Amino acid sequence: MSQHQAFFEHMRTLQKALKLSCQRRIVVLNGRSENCFAIMDALFTELALEATLFVSKPESSAPGLNETTQLSYVTTLDANKLKQQLGQEVDTLIWDGFSGLNPDALGIASGLLKGGGIFFLLLADYDALVRQGDPDYSRMCADDLTLLQCHTFFLQRLIRHLQADPNVLVYPVDHPESFRLQPAALNLPAASAPQLPTVDQVNALNAISKVAKGHRYRPLVLLADRGRGKSSVLGMAAAQLNLKFGYKIAISAPDKTTCHTAVMHYQDTIAARCSDPDTLQAGLQAFQFLPLDQLPEKSNEFHLILIDEAAAVPIPLLQQLINTHPRLVFATTLHGYEGHGQGFAVRFRQTLDQFTPQWQALTLNTPVRWLEHDVVEQWFFRFLLLDASTAERLSFNTDATATESAGSAGNELKILWLEQVDLHQNEALFESIFSLLVSAHYQTKPSDIRLILDHPHVKLAIALSSVSADYPAADDDQQLLGVMLILEEGGLETSLAADIISGTRRPRGHLFPQALCASSGNPACLTQRTYRITRIAVDLHARQQGIGSALLEAACQLARDNHFDSLSSSFGLRPELLNFWSKNHFDIVKLGLHADGASGTQSIMLMRPVSGAASSLSKQLGNQFQSYFLFNLSRLYQSLDCGHCLAILKKLASRTQAVDFAPGVVTPTLQAFAFGHRSFEDSNQEIFSYMLASLTHPAWSNLDQFTADLLVMKVFQGHSNEHCSKYLPWQGKKAIEKGLREALKILILS
Repeated sequence: MSQHQAFFEHMRTLQKALKLSCQRRIVVLNGRSENCFAIMDALFTELALEATLFVSKPESSAPGLNETTQLSYVTTLDANKLKQQLGQEVDTLIWDGFSGLNPDALGIASGLLKGGGIFFLLLADYDALVRQGDPDYSRMCADDLTLLQCHTFFLQRLIRHLQADPNVLVYPVDHPESFRLQPAALNLPAASAPQLPTVDQVNALNAISKVAKGHRYRPLVLLADRGRGKSSVLGMAAAQLNLKFGYKIAISAPDKTTCHTAVMHYQDTIAARCSDPDTLQAGLQAFQFLPLDQLPEKSNEFHLILIDEAAAVPIPLLQQLINTHPRLVFATTLHGYEGHGQGFAVRFRQTLDQFTPQWQALTLNTPVRWLEHDVVEQWFFRFLLLDASTAERLSFNTDATATESAGSAGNELKILWLEQVDLHQNEALFESIFSLLVSAHYQTKPSDIRLILDHPHVKLAIALSSVSADYPAADDDQQLLGVMLILEEGGLETSLAADIISGTRRPRGHLFPQALCASSGNPACLTQRTYRITRIAVDLHARQQGIGSALLEAACQLARDNHFDSLSSSFGLRPELLNFWSKNHFDIVKLGLHADGASGTQSIMLMRPVSGAASSLSKQLGNQFQSYFLFNLSRLYQSLDCGHCLAILKKLASRTQAVDFAPGVVTPTLQAFAFGHRSFEDSNQEIFSYMLASLTHPAWSNLDQFTADLLVMKVFQGHSNEHCSKYLPWQGKKAIEKGLREALKILILS
């Protein structure tokens, strides 16, 4: 190790400077795996490392480092399990790049390292890394052939960002003689760790207390980047309110592990103030985690509701909470892997303005684990595009295929199909595209960067405009208005069908063909090729101008040109989304039975045929779904949201008439019920058929929301009178029947 002594000495000096300045740094050990692990093993002794997190797959590590990781102060964890560490902090973090570079996990890891710490990144020689690829790519590939066809632009992007940042220290372990000391990196001003609670946290504590004690229906929205103490504030505020006023408080989030930090700070605060065991136990029980799906039913049992990472909570659920609970605090991360608060801020602000116009927002800016302007945070933000923003103008040259179209506002619109190399070479363009995806889709995450850049079956189109009143631009400038991301699926062997249908085999990838094959039992779902549209996003200021539809038409033309059979998509069911896809000639072919964990609603699958074979398949699948859905309305789909149910029913009614008589044909039985001469039980079959046939009739727009929900609950879903009375204004059988009669009169007489 004598040839490495200069590096060890430099590292000892750097470590001391970082601790005195409370700053963080990235150090890359670059070269053959055995040499990287040997140097890292030596650094444990040279730097007396403690409180270390080692991110690696155990089987990929060299023996020397394995011995070190047996020490009590070293935690070894697979990258896929890093979410378990949320809320924790470490002095040193070691990432074994030879076992893979999971982009989402890298984003998590960057927030675990506290001020004064070092992020060690063990990587192969850069040329070898690009040539050999990354083993973590196997998670996004359906098979070995797809893996072999992957690009390495994401890895090249990693290398470019490491080389471009003067604050990143790279040590070539195979060629120590080429290492050059960086004296400037050691001249760091002394600074102490942030004093807690920060001023921002104190302001947040006061604001939460005001929500709990002040006027009702004035929710608070806490916005913060990672490491600002947002979650800890939620726990401390809940504890203070319990200790002072005995309040019972609930906390919720899309993932229970997200609440770990808040719960930990709550318990610590309660334990520090309660010496009596009974009081302590009562205090600990007064703060409970509630899953999102239980919030609407149980929220009234609590004085205050806290929702962490609210960006990932479906907007309809947030709307429901706003309408039912008077004291709410929403917290979300502005930039980060957890969810993207920028998109949340845009979407949810409209809801808050509509229902609770006196809501308040508060932003936490001061970090609690490191200093402001931290270079490690800034590097990860740039590399993983955690703070991507859309450029005001884009100027670029590309050989991409272009088609001309026009938005509904008459603006010239250009649709470009981009090659992945275009994105690799144009950072501003790629950042704008990714920012637009983030703002429109809460599920967009760092791993999507790698998927877009390197997956061999990805297609990406953008919509550009240079003529718009909202976007004045120079002649050579173009405004990014829309993005569409497509994944090629299907073309599989029919021999897989039997195993997929029986559930004994489910290969990676090909989500749409496999799901349809498994549910329908039709092997054609596997063999036909489809372009699955995984993302489509339009700039907030350019919506309702036909841009999304223009992108879909471009996808349809691409499918024709490349002899693909269909377009397809899958997303969390929302009526406005279903209307958009229906308008663009997509038919429903499958609806999930249970709410999706990410969207909080059932996942719906749609298909637009392009080839003749796909037209036949789409018609068959659509007929199967229609029969299945109508049969299960009062069974498997009885708990489906009324608005969602009605949207699907109207789509099915517009597709084909479900009964043999036309809307408006009123039988004597219907008239007898409407005017009070016949009971609902004796008339329900004809009411069901008439309602189903009349769904596309304009008279439905004359019904208020409660009346429409009553028809769905009672007529279509077959709920009991007790259930209807629980959620609607009509109380008891007589009132409910009166409501049904009045609704039927409106439809009959309109």
